[in-house]
Amino acid sequence: MQNINLAVGYHNIPNFHHLNLSLTDQLTDAEYHVPSPFQGLEGFREAISAKLQIENGIQTLTEENILVTQGATQAIYLIVNKLLKEGDEVLLPIPTWSYFNDVLKAKNVSIKGVQTDVKNQYKVTASELEKNLTQETKMLIFTHPGNPGGGVYTHEELAAITKVIRKFPKLIILSDEVYELLIFDTDKPFYSLSFFPSIAKQIVTVNGFSKSFGLTSWRIAYAYSHNQEFINQLTEFQRLITYGLPVATQRIAWTAIQKERLYALIWQQMGMPRRQQLFSFFEQNAHSEVFLPDGAYFLFPNLKKLCDVAGFTHSAELPLFLAENYNLNIADGATFGMPFHYRINFMQTEGIIQEAINRFTKAFAELAA
Repeated sequence: MQNINLAVGYHNIPNFHHLNLSLTDQLTDAEYHVPSPFQGLEGFREAISAKLQIENGIQTLTEENILVTQGATQAIYLIVNKLLKEGDEVLLPIPTWSYFNDVLKAKNVSIKGVQTDVKNQYKVTASELEKNLTQETKMLIFTHPGNPGGGVYTHEELAAITKVIRKFPKLIILSDEVYELLIFDTDKPFYSLSFFPSIAKQIVTVNGFSKSFGLTSWRIAYAYSHNQEFINQLTEFQRLITYGLPVATQRIAWTAIQKERLYALIWQQMGMPRRQQLFSFFEQNAHSEVFLPDGAYFLFPNLKKLCDVAGFTHSAELPLFLAENYNLNIADGATFGMPFHYRINFMQTEGIIQEAINRFTKAFAELAA
């Protein structure tokens, strides 16, 4: 039986490299041996700046405000380790991507978790921030669209959050926006938190090409901020760690970013039916509680009822059972701060989704018997 892995954080759709020129066509002879600048190729950063201004409405942002990084994880690592000190308080909405917990714990900061509500697709609200932020809070981790929840913030929600943040001028916001193009509710256009000028200098935004552009293995992302000192510090830190990024990687991402609207359309056409197919299965199951996410490419069902019927007392027992008996992998929500919830990747081929549903059906029937 072929293994099906729905626990991964990347898509399983054939890559869109056919939309880009081949690397050999893009690179000149000189670029094969000349190192990239520490901050990234100037032309590439100009292209990112143009995208942010045209597609996101973020003005007064130049290539100097942008740092190209080796994946979003490196960008987050740089931000946490350069802009935070040991013992600083960080506000972390729950559920959250497990890497945030890992990198914050490694820095030995004080993590203050804020439980969000499933009814709001696990988006943190302005009132929740108002209750939990203090003048001692150094950083807020903000993920949009959500991972694992898939929530997409409206303009009104972000405006309300902005009003709260303005009361804390020393607060730094790390805004993770890597799923920007993965939005399925067309009535909810994406707005970056940096769209709001009154708090823009408090924000460092991370975005990239692994999720929105399907360039997972190329490890290419970027951080940007209206606060030039933030970018200067992060650039110097990157110089000490990885020097500059490979030119070839930047070149293929440079080509991809010029076709952003096409990528967004492809994701919607591919993702919406797969999302609905898998959602319908869990929605109709008596032992599951699930909502239809507006963004990203995960379902995050609550399967506590199923685990209770099966006699599972630990959240990890269900993924273990599925892996051992059905060659089916799902991510334990305990690693995201939500035990007995499970992150399930629906950005798969149609055949994989249908086979996964077949295996879920058999496994759930066995557990509920």
